[in-house]
Amino acid sequence: MPPPAGRARGRVRARAAAAAAPRAPQRGLVADGRAFRETFRVRGREVDARTQRLRPAELNAMFQEVAVGHAAALWGAEPGRMPADPLMRELGLAFVLAKIQLRFGRLPGYGEEVQVETWFHPAGKAGARRDFAAVDPRTGATLGAGTSTWLLFNLNTRRLARIPKEMLATFDDHSPAEERFALEEMAGGAAGPPPKEAKFPAFEGPPQFTGPAVRAAIADLDATEHVNNLVYMDWMLAALPEARARGEALVGMEIEYRNEVRLGDGLESLASEISEAGEAGADDAGVRTYLHSLRRLDGAEVTRARSRWAAAPA
Repeated sequence: MPPPAGRARGRVRARAAAAAAPRAPQRGLVADGRAFRETFRVRGREVDARTQRLRPAELNAMFQEVAVGHAAALWGAEPGRMPADPLMRELGLAFVLAKIQLRFGRLPGYGEEVQVETWFHPAGKAGARRDFAAVDPRTGATLGAGTSTWLLFNLNTRRLARIPKEMLATFDDHSPAEERFALEEMAGGAAGPPPKEAKFPAFEGPPQFTGPAVRAAIADLDATEHVNNLVYMDWMLAALPEARARGEALVGMEIEYRNEVRLGDGLESLASEISEAGEAGADDAGVRTYLHSLRRLDGAEVTRARSRWAAAPA
């Protein structure tokens, strides 16, 4: 039986009022200019065919995009150029990604929204830490989080550099007054830094799994003409056979970047199942861990990573 007309009209008016209600800005600085937030809508090409949910690599891509947006909000963006701190550009400096740790919760499906917030802090004399927190803007539920470590690089000498004193003012002006740690916030832990991840074990012996051979193409390059760090994640996960991932979801990944990849470089992707102690076998608490190595054909290791899988959430 259809609902009474008055009740139906009431629901229509409520939906219309909700649609007309002012929404928080979709993109901009927050927390008194000490963080940046952007809302994304999941597109069809970003959805995993098997799970019908956002691919973890696409959430990582949102993290990268919000970092670029943060830079543009702080320093502006010239047409045809990636946004950057003018002082760094003047001094010939750039940050290069050294490591990223990612955690994934129940990811959204097609058409749903993802709100990503990012902020940065200094890390030692030659580095910086940028964190990411992704939530469902309707419910506030945590979808994922990440923390990345960056090293300052002199583009002229091709060597690592210390952070100049002039740059420290940027951290004073634009970093959260109190240190924030996205991974701990996701875990509901204390405000302090998360426990350090165990060092990657050596990748010894023949791999259990080998991915398809790949060659770096123009579409894989970023503005620096190196392969974009996002591409490595897909290349490494391709070594795992589909049967291994069926019924499981990627819940975490740590990646160390060790060498650059340029146009035309050929690579092989290797993986083996390990325990957290580094020995073959399944992990406790239903989590399965794989060690990954991405190598150029000349033998140089490009990345080493660890991926963790658990039963997919309902």
